[in-house]
Amino acid sequence: MGCQPMRILAPLLALGVAGAAWGHAPGGEIHPRTIEGPAPWTSLQANNDPDHFQFVVVTDRTGGHRPGVFSQGVEKTNLMQPQFVVSVGDLIEGYTEDLSKITGQWDEFQGIVAQLQMPFFYVPGNHDLTNPVMAAEWTRRFGPAYYHFVYRNVLFLCLNTEDGQPTHISDEQIAYFADVLEQNKNVRWTLLFMHKPLWVYEEGRAGHEQFKKIEQLLQGRDYTVFAGHLHKYTRYVRHDHRYIILATTGGASNLRGPLFGRFDHVVWVTMRDDGPRIANLMLDGIADENITTEQSLKLAESLDQGLRVEAVPIYITTETFTGRATSVALHNNTEHPVTIDATVGPSGQLHPVPHTFHVELAAGEARSVPIDLRADAEIPADSLAVIAIDWTADFGTIGDRPYRFGNQASIGFPRSNELTTCRDAVTIDGRLDEWGDLPFVVNKPAEILGKRDSWTGPGDANFRFNLTMDGQAVYLAIQVNDDAVIAEPDGSVGEQDALKILLNPQDDPQRANNRDRYENNWTSKVFLAFSPSDNGQPVATFEPQRVPERVKIACIKTPSGYNAEIAIPHEVLDQLRGKGVDPWSALRLNIMLDDVDETGGPNAMLHWQPAWNGKNNQPASGTFMRPSDP
Repeated sequence: MGCQPMRILAPLLALGVAGAAWGHAPGGEIHPRTIEGPAPWTSLQANNDPDHFQFVVVTDRTGGHRPGVFSQGVEKTNLMQPQFVVSVGDLIEGYTEDLSKITGQWDEFQGIVAQLQMPFFYVPGNHDLTNPVMAAEWTRRFGPAYYHFVYRNVLFLCLNTEDGQPTHISDEQIAYFADVLEQNKNVRWTLLFMHKPLWVYEEGRAGHEQFKKIEQLLQGRDYTVFAGHLHKYTRYVRHDHRYIILATTGGASNLRGPLFGRFDHVVWVTMRDDGPRIANLMLDGIADENITTEQSLKLAESLDQGLRVEAVPIYITTETFTGRATSVALHNNTEHPVTIDATVGPSGQLHPVPHTFHVELAAGEARSVPIDLRADAEIPADSLAVIAIDWTADFGTIGDRPYRFGNQASIGFPRSNELTTCRDAVTIDGRLDEWGDLPFVVNKPAEILGKRDSWTGPGDANFRFNLTMDGQAVYLAIQVNDDAVIAEPDGSVGEQDALKILLNPQDDPQRANNRDRYENNWTSKVFLAFSPSDNGQPVATFEPQRVPERVKIACIKTPSGYNAEIAIPHEVLDQLRGKGVDPWSALRLNIMLDDVDETGGPNAMLHWQPAWNGKNNQPASGTFMRPSDP
């Protein structure tokens, strides 16, 4: 049923002409017994106008899909029995040129869609049209990547936001929809379905500017827009029309809930004369279209970003641990008072005192809560496990909705590394002759992300490194062993062999609890990402315009893989800490190796320490202390 979406247009149009073909009872009146005086009903006109109909919109399944969720959405859609289902793309994982893998992914997805008891309309996302091979397979299976249909005098426009290149709508597509809109001037409503929400992209970007041309064509008519891609539900009002970014139907999500627009759902749309009525059918409830608005999301995110609950780590320098005091820093950098309730632990090894705490913070207030970790006996330091602090913040009701959310902080027990000083001058050329032994060996990564099974072991890829300093700069040397180096000057660091380095010079607890990957790059921390070249000049550098000129990088291919050298002056690290702050005293480091074994193939991301923004994050992992006398 799902293989050729255009084939189902004719029966749909025929049903639209028939008007009442899907169960409408002419007249819509209920005929009860005759009653004089009061009656036990509010009206005898059934809510079944022949021009009203229902359909479902499903959203992102991939981008790190969670098995079984989309299938559950299909099962629940069958229970609701809409007339048809429309997607907004990212249906398979894609990002490969291996036709056998593409075929397997589409066959799996179409097997799920085949369970639907109503038509399904395909709309492509970036995961579905990653490259020319995937685009050709789309055409073979589904025909056009953009199209339209009319049902009950409602015009459905299905756009392709990957038209010829990523995040783009071609002139040919615009011309197609201009003709469609010209031929359908008198429809009662127009609905747009697209993957990327191009209206939120920067002014001047090609996709944004091309979509503005679509918007100009829509002037003077009633319309509503549905998109996906960001995995974060947000309702916008733009040009006095509703633009809705959907969350996920199984795609990657932290599922933090409606305040942050992070949940799994399908969208139930009832088309009425006055426009679509939208209900979000979540797997655990039903909510209207205002579940997360542009304004409520901005406020929730500003509260979340402005509230910091961070534990000071305990650095381990001995072989056993008998207990120690630490603290939890609370900062309410918002304009609203907040109440914080937290539970520390439990821990099978240590007894936190207090075990719970309740703190009220005024707007702008900061406070520290002391925590004493007590042990009944000596504990081997290597066996210490991170202690979780579950907390809930209640900002009360702001406007017309309550703002209450939770998260987790952690007390970590990292081993601190002493940063060494250089014995010889370091030349940034990628040759590593002056480095001697590189003592930190990563052939059993702390974490493997991406396509985990594409890394077959240390013989496939591994790396070793060292970090040192002198009076001018901090230096990092990395030696990568890789059996197949895939790196092109015009490639992307996310799709080929590359190194990614995170370095944070802030003070604790901010440094220890930093969970960002590259957000605020070069404003509070270092983020570098690059691929090797034959001449040592790094290629495909991530945001090269933001890298300070004083930072030097070399990355050169070798017979066994490639080497990298980096120099970051102390003054650059100090500037990241802000004006009027003491020079840096410690650095938190993480190194990620992206390993790709074939062009267009999957990448495995090998982490020295667990990802700072991931669920396995270890607070303060990879910390190096600055020596007192460099």
